[in-house]
Amino acid sequence: MLTNLSEQSELLLDYQPGFLDHLSDQLTNENGEHQAIELLFEAYPFKRASYSQRIELINRLILLLKNNPDNIPVAYLEKLITPLDTPELRTLQVTGQAYGIAIEIMYRE
Repeated sequence: MLTNLSEQSELLLDYQPGFLDHLSDQLTNENGEHQAIELLFEAYPFKRASYSQRIELINRLILLLKNNPDNIPVAYLEKLITPLDTPELRTLQVTGQAYGIAIEIMYRE
């Protein structure tokens, strides 16, 4: 049995990548970029999502970080530079500049 709201929302995000996509997009459109970043990091690396959904969510997260690099917790950035599980997704980390953005923000602080 789930004991708290955090566990429940984590489970929902883990199993409902479409909901995560919709909610993070809605937050972004309503000036809730930092909330969208937090939401995406809570579910990162989106292992239950399909491959195409993972790419879309990772790209959204990278774009949000590029446009909102302030006040991002180091623990989130460390998650972002942890190598992903497939060669294609690891390439996305590098070509999408996730790794570079994380390092830049970490050393800015």
